[in-house]
Amino acid sequence: MDDYEDLGPVSEMVDAALDDETTETYSNDGAECPYCHKVTRPDGEPFFYNDDRNEIECGWCEKPFTFTYFRRDSWTSKPLSTGGGNSAAGKQG
Repeated sequence: MDDYEDLGPVSEMVDAALDDETTETYSNDGAECPYCHKVTRPDGEPFFYNDDRNEIECGWCEKPFTFTYFRRDSWTSKPLSTGGGNSAAGKQG
């Protein structure tokens, strides 16, 4: 039972407004729908990483939304040996 149920026809307008209310979402797993909050995982789909394609339709609620893909790269390095010599594998020519 909703707290505003006694408002009669106004409750239908409130329900509609709440249904359409969206917020920006954030996910490390894929594009999260701002309507139903289900996550669409990229699973290797190239369009998720294409700057030209950033609009999809949610597979659950079927509403369209846009997304932005942010990429962060990092590297960790360590020496191949502790002998202090110059290895041919470590040289750039």
